[in-house]
Parts: sequence; structure tokens; C-alpha cells
Amino acid sequence: MSVALLLIGWANALNLTVARFLERGREFGLLKAFGASRRQIIIQGLLESGFMNLLATLIALGWLEHLLPLVYRWAGQSFGTDILMLPAFWGIVAGVVVIGTFVVGFYPSWLMVTIRPSEIMRGKLLHGKRGNRIRKVLIVVQFLASFVLITGTFTVIRQVCYMQSEASVDSHSRMLVIKYPSFTEGLALRLESFTKRLKQRADVSHVTVSGAVPGVEVANYFTNRPYGSDPSQVKLMQMFAVDYDYLSAYMPAMICGRYFSEDFGGDLNRIVLNEEAVRLLGYESPEAALGQQVKMEVVGEPLEIIGVVKNYHQQSLSVAYKPIIFFMKERVPFIATPYISVRLTGEGEDSALTEIEQMYHEYFPTSLFSYFFLSDLNTFLYKSDRNFGWIFASASLIAIFVACLGLWIVTLFSTLSRLKEVGIRKVLGANKSSLFFILTKELMLLTILASAIGIPVSAVLMNGWLETYAFHISLPWWIYAVVFALLMLIAFLTVFQQVWRIICLKPMSILKYE
Repeated sequence: MSVALLLIGWANALNLTVARFLERGREFGLLKAFGASRRQIIIQGLLESGFMNLLATLIALGWLEHLLPLVYRWAGQSFGTDILMLPAFWGIVAGVVVIGTFVVGFYPSWLMVTIRPSEIMRGKLLHGKRGNRIRKVLIVVQFLASFVLITGTFTVIRQVCYMQSEASVDSHSRMLVIKYPSFTEGLALRLESFTKRLKQRADVSHVTVSGAVPGVEVANYFTNRPYGSDPSQVKLMQMFAVDYDYLSAYMPAMICGRYFSEDFGGDLNRIVLNEEAVRLLGYESPEAALGQQVKMEVVGEPLEIIGVVKNYHQQSLSVAYKPIIFFMKERVPFIATPYISVRLTGEGEDSALTEIEQMYHEYFPTSLFSYFFLSDLNTFLYKSDRNFGWIFASASLIAIFVACLGLWIVTLFSTLSRLKEVGIRKVLGANKSSLFFILTKELMLLTILASAIGIPVSAVLMNGWLETYAFHISLPWWIYAVVFALLMLIAFLTVFQQVWRIICLKPMSILKYE
């Protein structure tokens, strides 16, 4: 993204410099006529370019001091606070200044020294094809980069919206998650009494203790294999410690079997799998896995499979489905269960939260009441993706503005260089619409060419970026059509006022000095 912006900036600066040097053609013609060498003219161009690049760098560093605090506040985190102290940063800045000086200053100077003074003094270069070729290339480069950035903005925003919609569950907004209390005397009894009192509340439907919650990685991994199989067939899986109420509280979709329940005489030696775990263990189907036994590395007795739930996003959508085995937390007591989930009914949440906090301190007076709502956790999971989307959109707006500025200047020089042609055509009877078409045809064709090149380039780049997510959208064809139409509209509006002003001039005012 930063490279694209830099290329657009360099292309725009080079375009403006070429136009400015062509306008100063008589100055360079006189210099050459009075004996200025090629080296002197090139050095003059590089010095002018270097001065402008240094001035732009100083302005950028000044803006950096003012904008970085705003970016930190917006992103909710501080990054690059010591960037001005890093040698690598100043090395990159120096490299950009040197390359920018050479790119922007060398070609216009070389263009002037390769033309005979007589051609420059007659203004042939301003009207000739040689002077226009570089402008066309630069316009294509600017709008190509703009096309890629606009397509990227649409893609990033759609991907972020997709992830948030997939992870959004209405019930999560009413799921209060309390962090496990610190160790205190009689902790197990206190916790049991605390959860029982919570379940008695009318505004609480479920209370469960677990080793993780949706959005948090299951940090425990054990090896497992079908009971009776060869020990070499063990598979590493996430081990999710839960109690009897977890699955009924979070309600992942059940494919077959049942959740844990005290109605069946205790499920201490029973487990529930997700689809990915069923596949990894080698069972043909979820139904075939029911009733089978699994050997867990830290448990001596085999564990019976009593249910299979659909795969769900335990973590962000950037992470693929992981094989998960749900088991009773008492089965492996050394695994921590740091989360107490409380599902509220949605009525009087603020007052309920205050009362739950008071109750918590009654049982755990030395512990901090630390909590969060699950919906807030899901929002936080995709905060960096949302920030990236906004940064990408902001970069696209900057790129479009710079590209339009370059197009506007090029249009200005192009139309001024064709004033005599416009006057003659008007005398010969050309109407305004035909003149408008003649003056804008080339610019519109260049925009179409940039879009034609931009479609495969943006498709490759955006699909490559989407592949970094385990679950992502597919790019529909209409995104390219929308971006193309938007780019054409922007280009048309950019040149419209300038071209219309020229074709509205009277032929007499154009040709009176000819």
C-alpha cells in the first residue's frame, strides 16, 4: 500500500516536472544556445528535484509528529513510538529522497538536453509526440495504482464485514464472562456456592465454568487415538475442559448424539467431538463415531464419544477449524478453567452486573472482579482488521486525490497546447460536444487501459491477501465493474471543468494573435 502511494506520488511529480520543463523550454533553449553543457543542465534538474524532495520530507516529518498521536488513539495501541530513533527508518527516508530525486529530476533534464535548441525555442516539444509519451505512461501508472487500491478497499471492507457477521451471535451480547478468582481457602466450595446462587437468579439462564470461551484459543493440546489402535496413530488435538452446562449454554449445533448431562448418571469418562476431530481420528462419519472409545494420553481409562457438534469458529476466521475434544473438567483436574460464563436474560443488565459483582466479593473478597461481555471480545478480535480496512480506504482516497491532481495538471497543459487547434475547429464549424470528445478521448482511453491492466493485477494481489485467511470471501466480478465505473467517473469529473472552459472560448479570442 505504501509502495503504491509512493509510486503514485513519484509519477505525479514526474508528470508535473515534465510539463513544467516543457513550459520552461525557452529557458533551457537559451542555456544550450549560450553553451551550457548536458552535465550542467542535468545537475540543475537534479538539484531542483532534490530541493523539492527535501522540502517534502521536512513537511512530512512535521505532519508525522502531529498525526501519529491521532493514529495511536484511533487504533487503540501505540506502535512505532520510537521510530524516529531507529537507524533503519532514517535509512529508508534517505533512500526514498535519493530515489525520488533521481526519478523526478533526471528524465526531464535528459529530455531537454537531447532536443535541439531550435526545436525547444519553436515549442515543437510541447506539441510533439515525444513530449506526450511520458505523460501517457505516468497517467496509466497513477490510475493503475488507484484501481488496485480502490479494489483493495472494497475487498478489505467486505472481508471484515464477512468475518464480523459470521462471528456475530445475538446471544453473545448477553454472555457475561468473569475471570476465575485468585486462590483462596476453600476455593472449590466457594466457587460451587457462587455458581449455585447465580443459577437461582431470575435474570440468569445459564452458568458454566470452562477452560476457554469462543474467541479464545484452547491452549491445551493432548495426543489422542481410537482405543485399541496402534500407538503410532496418535493425533494432537485441542482439549476443551468444560462442565455439564457449557455446551447447553453456548449451544454449538449438534450433528448427532447429545451434550453432557447429569441425567445419565455422570459423564466423567465421556467426550464430545467436533467434526474436525472426527475426521482426524479417522471415523467415516459423525454417526460412525458415536459409541466409539478414544485413548487420551493423560487418562488411563478409555473415553466414550457421546456426541458430535458442527465445526464452529473458536478463534478468529483467519484461523482454520481446529480438532476439539470437549471433556469434563474433573476428568483432568490439573487443566485450568479460568472462565465463568453467565448468560443473562437481557433485562436490567446494568443492575444485574452490579449485584453479581457484590455477590462475587462476598465469596472472593481478595479477588478482583474482572469481566467482559463476549460480544466485546468478538469486536476486539477483528479490531486490527477493521483498522487495516480504514487505513486502506484512507490510502485509496489519498491516491485518488493525487492521481486526479496529476490528471488535472496534464489536462491543463494538454488543452492549452491545443488552443490553436480548438480555434480552427470552431471556425470550421465544430460543435462543443465534438470538441469535448476530441479533447477527452485520449485521457478516457488511458483510464480504460489502466483499468484493463489493473483487473488482473488487483485480482492476483487481492486473492493472495484473502488466502491469508482460512475463511474468506470470493471476489465477485461486479467489484471490478464498479471500480472501473468509479474510476471513469472520477477521471471525467476531473477534466470536465478544464476542457469545458477551453471549448467555450470564442474563436476570435483564441486566434487573434495568430
